[in-house]
Amino acid sequence: MTQTSPDTTWDAARWLLCRTDLPYRARDTWARGASAGIRVSEHFDALYLPAPLVERALVIRDRDAVEAHLRDAGLTHGVIVPRTRLDYVLLVPPGTSATWAEPRTECRGRGYPSHYVTAPPPTRREPPGAYWILPPPTDRAQLCPPELVRDLLTHRRPQ
Repeated sequence: MTQTSPDTTWDAARWLLCRTDLPYRARDTWARGASAGIRVSEHFDALYLPAPLVERALVIRDRDAVEAHLRDAGLTHGVIVPRTRLDYVLLVPPGTSATWAEPRTECRGRGYPSHYVTAPPPTRREPPGAYWILPPPTDRAQLCPPELVRDLLTHRRPQ
């Protein structure tokens, strides 16, 4: 399991909140250990993948196996496991929602009725509650590339 350094989590928090209308609310919520609503479509879109779709190639479906599976697919940052564990939420480049059409998945961005994703504190890397199975991004270059996500869904390995 990868540990997240304090500098990285500060950079991630700053980047996630830099275009949020009321960043202090999210910071206060995170300081209490709770998840906060972060606006989508400015910095990123939020791609919801059902857990069975992500985990179907795994024999063991524990946290470390899923993290390794995501990393093997070439993903390195920006994946949230919600409290319910029913989906994985991947932060993808803004505008992805306009062209995303993979079955059984949902991409939320500009034009989606709910403009927020529920994000756990950037320091939370394990349950209980929602957590970052891959560290939060510190810039746009660390968002999940949609083509790698498609490869993950079709069991192709990155080139």
